[in-house]
Amino acid sequence: MANEIVTPIGNVQYAWVKNEEIVHTVDGKLIPTGKYSITVGFSEEEQEKAFHEAIDNVWAKFLEEHGQGKEFKLSSYNSPTKRINDNTYFVFKKNVSITSKETNQPVKLYVPIFDSDNKNCTKKVLGIGRNSKVRISYSYYPFYMTDSNYGVSLRLHAIQIVELVPIASYGAKYGFDAIPNGFVAHAEGDEIEIPY
Repeated sequence: MANEIVTPIGNVQYAWVKNEEIVHTVDGKLIPTGKYSITVGFSEEEQEKAFHEAIDNVWAKFLEEHGQGKEFKLSSYNSPTKRINDNTYFVFKKNVSITSKETNQPVKLYVPIFDSDNKNCTKKVLGIGRNSKVRISYSYYPFYMTDSNYGVSLRLHAIQIVELVPIASYGAKYGFDAIPNGFVAHAEGDEIEIPY
């Protein structure tokens, strides 16, 4: 793939890579984004700084080639980052579907997931939990939509899992406690991913 890059190992904050990302609004609505999304932080300051510099360079080059007559500038573009608890995280995204040129119908996409031995485990991984350690295959995508919507996005291609923290649904958040000698699910794949 053109311009494909692989990150160093990072820590997952959020991952919507098996289901479409859902955004919670302040008034309690749930809005699907049409994207898969994974938000990752890097522990070393040098890695984070290099990431920011690379994004700035991609934007500067885009400005050189496409900026004439447009109302945008280097210092105010939309960056693919989030600040959470005073830490910077980078957001990688991929469309959930594309429209086929032949049929004009939507075609569902997926995010390929590989284990540390480089084996495809997309079907076996039910979800990627917070604090999993991953590497991301991605490319930079500078864009200009309108005079207020422009910047650089990180286009997600694939994920390599170094350490997996599985997503599990725990009943305690609904008020349940454990009952001795009751039913216990042991079969792999019995857990369902709860998308919140």
